[in-house]
Amino acid sequence: MATPAVGSTAVRSARPPGRLGSEEFNSGTLPVAQEAAVLFAANHAEAAVLVLKAEIKEAAGRNNKQAWLMLFDLHQSASNRQEFDALAMLYTVKFEQSPPMWAEAGEAAGEPRRNQSRERKDFFALKPAAGGELAAEIEKFLAFAEDQGSVRLDVAKVAAISPEEAGLEYAVAFEISPPSWEVYENKVSAAAKAASAPAPAAAAARTGAPEAGYALKGVVSAANANQIAEMNAHAAARTEVVVDMSNVLRIDFGYMSTFFDVIKAIQLAGKRVILAELSELNAALLEALGVNRYAILVRRRSS
Repeated sequence: MATPAVGSTAVRSARPPGRLGSEEFNSGTLPVAQEAAVLFAANHAEAAVLVLKAEIKEAAGRNNKQAWLMLFDLHQSASNRQEFDALAMLYTVKFEQSPPMWAEAGEAAGEPRRNQSRERKDFFALKPAAGGELAAEIEKFLAFAEDQGSVRLDVAKVAAISPEEAGLEYAVAFEISPPSWEVYENKVSAAAKAASAPAPAAAAARTGAPEAGYALKGVVSAANANQIAEMNAHAAARTEVVVDMSNVLRIDFGYMSTFFDVIKAIQLAGKRVILAELSELNAALLEALGVNRYAILVRRRSS
């Protein structure tokens, strides 16, 4: 396979000649994010990094958040912690929000932002006292936030927040009635309980909730085509086909025509196809090659 061109030109040399599936190629220049995604799919990760670094340094591309997130994915896949951390500092200053988290060794290789390391210095976990009181913890949190400048707050251990004390202090301070109380639902705890509940498949069937779907893993290529066969079998008896892409490192460009045709065939059979938990790199690749016309692409959360 010829080496894809690097820079602002289209990466036509990385593409199979002629057609992809039954789709005509557009001969126009690809957006930078899609160009980098095609380079990565063609196993030219270093070239993809160069394209994205050039993008975020230019005035027109500095606000291209997708390019930043794709760079995080590339540094993670290359196990380049130094570049990842340097980019994280720039990202925090630029966008004034926490960057994606580094996935330590042993975590899912294709999921650098879902399996988060909790060793970052700006992480604070609220821990209620035995009676559920939070006043002392909130004081610690305020001091911590002032010292750090930015902070990520974990409220997973907070079961409830009482309105009595806060409402009284608000009324005294501002001489107006406090906001109305609304029941707080801890979604983290609820999700954990749901995950540990027995017979999830049966529960999903009763409630109509979507299944977790078939999970693809690693590099999707001809070398592990058995995954695609299994995915087809999974899709056969379903009207909605959810494919978990969270552990997919890369979709090999040489295999994209096959992957495209499979997804298109499932959709044309009258089924709804959802490719979920996509990395920015894989999402951009699928958009570049038109897969989004036959499947709903759902990116994983960036932080």
